[in-house]
Amino acid sequence: MNSKPLLSFVLSLLLSATALAADTTPPPTPLSRLPEGELIQILNSDASEKEKDDACRQLAVVGSQAAVPALARLLADERFNHWARYALEAIPGADVDAALRAELTSLRGRSLVGVVGSLGVRRDKEAVKPLARLLADDDLEVVQAAARALGSIASPDSIKVLQTSMPRASIVNQAAVGEALLRGAEATLAIGKTKRAFSIYEQLTEMTQLPTQVRAAALRGEIMARGSKGKTLLKQSLASPEYELFAIAIRVSLELRRPDMTKVIVESLPQLSGDRELAALKALGALGDDCAVSALLPLTKTGDKSMRLAAIQAAAATGKPAVVPVMVELLGEADADVANAAQDALAGITHPTAAAAVEALLANPSAQLRVAGIKLVGRRRMIAAVPDLLKAAGDPDQTVRVAALNGLGELGSPSMLRPLLQFALGLSDAKELELARDAARTICVRSGNPSECSSAIVGVCNKAPPATKAMFLSVLGAVGGPEALEAIRLALSDSHPEVHDAAVRTLTEWPDSTAAPALLQVIGTATKNSERDLAFSGFINLVRESSAANDEKLKSFIAAANLARTLSDKRLVLAGLGDISSVESLRAVTPYLSEAEVAEDASASALRIADNLSPKFAGEITPVLTQVLRVSKSEPMLEKARNRLKQLGQ
Repeated sequence: MNSKPLLSFVLSLLLSATALAADTTPPPTPLSRLPEGELIQILNSDASEKEKDDACRQLAVVGSQAAVPALARLLADERFNHWARYALEAIPGADVDAALRAELTSLRGRSLVGVVGSLGVRRDKEAVKPLARLLADDDLEVVQAAARALGSIASPDSIKVLQTSMPRASIVNQAAVGEALLRGAEATLAIGKTKRAFSIYEQLTEMTQLPTQVRAAALRGEIMARGSKGKTLLKQSLASPEYELFAIAIRVSLELRRPDMTKVIVESLPQLSGDRELAALKALGALGDDCAVSALLPLTKTGDKSMRLAAIQAAAATGKPAVVPVMVELLGEADADVANAAQDALAGITHPTAAAAVEALLANPSAQLRVAGIKLVGRRRMIAAVPDLLKAAGDPDQTVRVAALNGLGELGSPSMLRPLLQFALGLSDAKELELARDAARTICVRSGNPSECSSAIVGVCNKAPPATKAMFLSVLGAVGGPEALEAIRLALSDSHPEVHDAAVRTLTEWPDSTAAPALLQVIGTATKNSERDLAFSGFINLVRESSAANDEKLKSFIAAANLARTLSDKRLVLAGLGDISSVESLRAVTPYLSEAEVAEDASASALRIADNLSPKFAGEITPVLTQVLRVSKSEPMLEKARNRLKQLGQ
């Protein structure tokens, strides 16, 4: 018999057990204790409810037969029924059982339900007959409590009563009687009476009118209890027309994890289809023994596609080395779904043979399999194979080259940067150059050593043709730092337009404001409007997003204002000035209020600044907002200006 208690499984299925569990949960034992005699006196007195409750709790620890009469008298009072029973259940002796049985004919409702439950807890065999009579009670709770108590007693007589009453039980009581019989079967098995337990299980599984969860629990109990002889029952259950019984058979096989049970599932596979076949395949994957693997591998290659995919997934779940060569073979399938499923399988198998197979794929004659190998190197985080990726980046097949360059970006370490850059010098394909650049950028960001990265990139750029040099200058923007910035400044003087333009673009994307002076220089010297516009917007953005103090930002915006030529330039400057809440910034905005083309932009920036300035600057704010009232045509801005002036007392 399996050591896992059947009742724990049943209680998870039967809602009716919840009330019983709640009713029998013991409270904490009180820390302070009085002599038994004093506790009995409290129960017989007119003490408060709390005092009597505490006395009952203490009697559960120190009580003897002497306390039984006093406790029994409390059973009829719903206020004390629970605590009295708590104490009585813990006191040994036949007097307790007799006292509890005596209350069966006088109590009603919840008090009776509680006493019935206590008799079950004490497994009082003398209570079987009176409890049997309660199975015909009008109160459903009483009937169900009586059934559970009889199941807990688990004597031959109590089991017989339950078996006899089961066919006559109403639908609402069948679950409780079934649970009770399951309790009895478990207890019967525990004392070695297997034949009697099997008769209980068989009765329950054959009664089709019972709730499915009861029959399923009985089936589980019988299969687990029969040991090796349970195979026949397992096989019958796998063929059951009721899916719930099929499902419980699958569950039992997973709990037992016995090779002979695995064999039963394998033998049943040809008769299964749809959801049942999927469930069986998944179970075989979880079981993972040799029998399961031998059955799954052929199913990965033939038959319905959905079942092939399920078989691949299940085979991978076993993690066995025998699965690896089959998955490698499936990587070459024309069906992308099958090939991808095989790749997923190889990505998840941790056995060393899987890593070796992936590495071997990098040298496979098939380009498709070489690509799959490269992707698996990334998915399995095979850092040791990174040099092989650089080698694959020179593969005759472009799909392989592209996959390898992507892999280098994903796994490449700083030590691979120089070899990667040196390799990139020989590239002519624009797409591959971009991938090499992206890989280098990712490696640099990950390295944490900007100086070393800058040195490596500058060294390659000095040897590279213009197109390659322009491509890799942008990597310096991701690196940042003084060395990278100096290299970009030098590139601004490059005679080749492509390199010069790349340097300007890189400055506009610089990670901090240290590139602002170089951009300001470009703004003043640019001969092309497009270059100047790009530098101007890049300069303003760098300054606005920088962590510099407002005074420094203001100086930068004023410097840009002196170089502003176009309407777009002025609007960018005004937007930047509006970020700075200072009198100096307000003064810088004021002249633009007189320029009709940017008057609205200037009004918006002035209002932003004025809203954030202290009222002590009212003398500076008032004339500016008064001018806003004259030049703006936006009613919302006019209203805002008037409100601010009112706040300032103007």
